[in-house]
Formats: sequence, C-alpha cells, structure tokens
Amino acid sequence: MQRPPRLRVGDVVAFVAPASGIAVPAAHRLEQGKRYFESQGYVVKIFPSCYQNGPYSSCSPEERATDIMQAFQDPQVKAIVCTIGGLTSHELLEHLDFSILATHPTIFCGFSDITTMHLALQAQANLVTFYGPSVLCQFGEFPAPLTYTTDAFFRTVASSNVVGDVLPSSTWSDDKSINWFTKADMTSIRPMKPNDAGYEWLRPGAATGRLLGGCLPVLLNLFGTKYMPSLVDCILLVETPESEAAFDKGFSMDMANQCLGVLRMNGTLQHLRGLVVGRGFAYSVDQVNELKALVLHHTRGTTYPVVYGVDCGHTDPVATWPLGGTVTLDSHANRVSIDDAGVVE
Repeated sequence: MQRPPRLRVGDVVAFVAPASGIAVPAAHRLEQGKRYFESQGYVVKIFPSCYQNGPYSSCSPEERATDIMQAFQDPQVKAIVCTIGGLTSHELLEHLDFSILATHPTIFCGFSDITTMHLALQAQANLVTFYGPSVLCQFGEFPAPLTYTTDAFFRTVASSNVVGDVLPSSTWSDDKSINWFTKADMTSIRPMKPNDAGYEWLRPGAATGRLLGGCLPVLLNLFGTKYMPSLVDCILLVETPESEAAFDKGFSMDMANQCLGVLRMNGTLQHLRGLVVGRGFAYSVDQVNELKALVLHHTRGTTYPVVYGVDCGHTDPVATWPLGGTVTLDSHANRVSIDDAGVVE
C-alpha cells in the first residue's frame, strides 16, 4: 500500500468536514485546533465545508467531495485532518475520483464516521490512512490537546521511522458532560481516570497482519460495495461510538451485539489474524464486561489473539493507527506494536 510523505514543520495541514457540520456551532474548537497546529509550526488551510452546517451534513455531498479532491491535489497540503465524524461520509464516495487520489498520497486522519473514507481509500486508492484524532474532539481541546494524543500523532505522521510499540495511556476520559455549545469547555477541564487495566487480553496469542477497521457500526455500511477492502487475514480494529439517542451515552449493547453478529454472519470474524477492540465509550463496569463477553461469543471457534482497551476512537486520549500498515499482537509480551512507518521520507 502507498504511504504518504511525512509531515514537516512548515507544511500545510488542511481541515475538512466530510460529514457533520458541528464545526459551525463549535467554531471556538475549530479555531483552537487551528491555533494548536500553528503553535507547532504548521500552516492551516480550512476548507469551505468546515464553515457550513446543513440539516444532515456540513454541506452537499458534491461540495464535501470537492473539498476532499482539492485538499489531496493541493501540492502544499501534506496532511488532511477531519473536523469530526457524523453520519454521512458515505455520500461522498460516488463523487470522488479515486484514480486521482491514488496519485496524490496525503496524510488523511479522522475517526468514527470517517471509517467510511478510510475503507474506501484503502480499497480504491491503495492508500495508508490514519485512524486518529479529529480537529474538534482532540486538537480543539482546551486548554491544550492531551499530550498522549499529540505525541502519538506526530510520532506516526511526522517521522519515517518504524512507529513501534503502542503503550497504553496512563489516564483516560470518556466524560462528555462539558457543553461545547455554551463554550463551557473553554474554562472546564474534563476529569481523567487512571488506566489501571491497560491492555486486557481476552484471548492470548501472537499474530502479525495488516491493520484495517474503525468504528464498529460504520464498518457495516460498505459490505457488498467496491469501497470495502478485503478483511481476510487482517488484524481488525473496532471501537464503539456514542449512542444515537445521546452523545454522552454509550452505544447500546443491543446494537453492539447486532453489529458483531453481522460480522460473524458474513464471515469476517472467522477469517482474521487478530482483533483489537478499543476502550468502550461511556460504559459502566458491567457494560464493559458485557462487551467483552459479546466479543468472545461472536469470535467463538477461532484461536487468534483478542486485545481489549486500546486507545482509539471515542474515548481520550487516542493513538494514531496507520490503517493498511502492519501490526503485531503478542499477549505473552503484553505488546501491541506498529511494525512499519506510517509515512515515507
């Protein structure tokens, strides 16, 4: 797979809104993300979709696709960071020319609904992309982004060295009680909890393979289309989002069970080399245990390693995961590693 050139100080970082238009009512976080990158020596280019907020998406699929195409083709843009996720990234795909995108490998980073874009770029353009922080959720944090998140991001996209071991964070948070829309986040800091558990091996073993995946329910959107890469023999990354009913509540156990059941029914879970499960968002201890039980239930009859509690997705901090890159899982060494560089010199 094609890896993009690494990010260098002085390069242009583009902000785009492939789905939600929440950057409009949360404009202070968009500006905070911009200030952060500028403070690190980068130039920020904010594309028009970031300034629009339609009923379902930031703007029309055609306008969002235009932003993506222009950002990839702009020779000055070396990284594209999505503002946030949403529900409608899939609408862009028919409007993108993947043959052109394949000739302009560029760092592309985001999570949640952006899973759709990651999968399509891998299937149609053979590009390594990055499941990692977004502008509003991570880089727009007050008073500053979490150090674990930023260290992991630049280690993965600004260096052509092998990324190596991904260590669990020492603290974490899934608190969403501080209201962005009243700008309470500008003066209140989210409470953090100690990450005493670290990595939890639901099934022991060792495996190496290509990392693919993303947000659990979004994965299901592309099966049966040309935009879905083969998941056979990959190490699959999955993580759960917030509830559709409330942004500060976790994905329901019923829905998690359904999604995992679909992945078993279509044969995905039977043909992996390993499974990486992100720390559950906004779950009680009992719900976390139930999620782990569901994972083991739906992967029954397999022998590959399964690790729970990695830093990705809807809890913070997050690592930056090169989708399409090679990872190793080793329960005996309690080790999760990225075995190659995410970018090239």
